[in-house]
Amino acid sequence: MGERWSVEDTWQLITEIRKKSNFQVLFGPEVGENTSGDSKAIVLKGIGEVLFPEAYQTNQKRAGDRVKHRIDYLRKNFKECARCLKKTGEGVQGLYQIAPDGPDHDTDRRAVNIWEEIECEFVYFPELWKMWSTKPNLLPICVTTAVGPHGLETVLVQSFNTPYPPPPPGSAPYQSPRAVLGFANTANDASQAVGNGNSDPSATATPPSTPTPSGADKENMSISSTCRHPRPSSFSASGSIQQTWVLLPQKRGFEEQLMDMSKDMMDKTNRRADDMHQAKKRKYHRLERQQLLEERKLLLEEYKAQAYTLKEYQEKLQELNSNIAVLDGKKLVRAPSPDWDQSLLEKDQEGTEL
Repeated sequence: MGERWSVEDTWQLITEIRKKSNFQVLFGPEVGENTSGDSKAIVLKGIGEVLFPEAYQTNQKRAGDRVKHRIDYLRKNFKECARCLKKTGEGVQGLYQIAPDGPDHDTDRRAVNIWEEIECEFVYFPELWKMWSTKPNLLPICVTTAVGPHGLETVLVQSFNTPYPPPPPGSAPYQSPRAVLGFANTANDASQAVGNGNSDPSATATPPSTPTPSGADKENMSISSTCRHPRPSSFSASGSIQQTWVLLPQKRGFEEQLMDMSKDMMDKTNRRADDMHQAKKRKYHRLERQQLLEERKLLLEEYKAQAYTLKEYQEKLQELNSNIAVLDGKKLVRAPSPDWDQSLLEKDQEGTEL
């Protein structure tokens, strides 16, 4: 299981991957197709059984993991090589595309040169291109560059279904696939660098990192230099963020919410108890006042029955009225009593008795 992959094993792996049942599960079905229903792990183990039958009998999972790691290696290198071939600024202008079967007689010579160089360094690339060049998850449909002096640029990577306009002028310097894949640079790399679509093997080698622009490139550079640069914006992202900064309150915890609930319940209980106490107090005052009124009425009857003298009657009446005023919550206000002539009152009482 720890052995390195040989070229024959890798080609056999590509053959197994290209089988329709395996390809649909590993990389997704085409429009209108259905998969077998197996998981990727089952398919990887099945491929491992075909490639390494003895190791599969020992450990099925490790056999499947070995196949998965090799597929990841192929996919990573395929993306890097496809970026050399398709990404803007790496040799091929704007809208040049290559069909899944590879370059043909209509393919631009610059693209063919890069294709041949990639094939020399990564021999599996043509077969992988047939499988993966139409998969958006491996090769994007389009690539949009970052904001630069000439604004945004969108490069359509996959082929058109309808005719498309010619590519815009201007392209960035070419980068060798050796540099992308991490191989050592040689004089052969520089001899394959392309300036205007024609390569001259006998020309002086130029490092890929510092290419010499040809006449067509200089012309394109002069044309692009006349483009209007975007105007500087007065918008400040950091300033707008600082202006809209709002300090959010700290989220209340469960204990704080529980304490608030307990406090609300205690407040409601206390208010209810106060209301009941006030209601009982009003009821008691009403009964007590009614009793005092009955006593005052009875006092008048007793005075008429001559049970009390006038002075005693007045004292008791004043006491009852004071108690009633206290219950009513009012201060007793009364007019000053006139001066009584006690002799006349006694005479009146004596005359009444006779």
